[in-house]
Parts: sequence; structure tokens; C-alpha cells
Amino acid sequence: GGVDVRFKIARVFGSDGAGSPIDVIAAGIGYLIDENVDVINLSLGGQGTNDVERAVIARAIAANITVVAALGNESTDNSIFPSFPANSPGVIAVSAVGQDRRLASYSNFGGAVAIT
Repeated sequence: GGVDVRFKIARVFGSDGAGSPIDVIAAGIGYLIDENVDVINLSLGGQGTNDVERAVIARAIAANITVVAALGNESTDNSIFPSFPANSPGVIAVSAVGQDRRLASYSNFGGAVAIT
């Protein structure tokens, strides 16, 4: 048997890659929660967090949604400079790898990394 895979997209960055305010990102995550998705992938993040971000991530985790977030691309140690939402409780933090399947030179590392 095959696997039934469907995608829902909630784009929160502009086509130029420019960031959006956290309330717009939270609205996108809220939409995906309301759509009863199984996994939310967040290819975004940064240092610092706020109540809006923490609340919507906690809501997704409470809804039994697997949340995956990028650790960042600043080549910094996550245990010293934590990235959010990757460091939020229950979130699977991932770092980047190169074609050689080793940690990419630009990828953040350490701390909460669950998958490299």
C-alpha cells in the first residue's frame, strides 16, 4: 500500500524571502492547526522568542502535531545563542547538511539539534 500524503501551505514570508511579523507567522501556524495537519515544518527562526510564538507552538504540540524547525544558518553554537522556535519544548530542531551529508559550514549546531 501507498502512503497518503497531502500538503497544506501557509506562506508567511514574501516571495523575496523577507520576514513577517510574528503575529503573521502565528496566524499561519494557527491556520495549520485548524486544518488538523500532522506535521508543521518551520524553515525559519532566530534568537529570542515572545509570548505569541510560545503560545502558538504550545498549541500545536498540544494538538499532537509534530513541529519541526530550522536551527538557523549563522554558524553559531545553539547552546550559547539559542534559536526559536527550534528550542521550544516539543519541537524537533534540525540543522543543515551539505551534499556530503555532514553539517553545513553555515549551519547552527549544538544544544537542541535533534537531526543533522
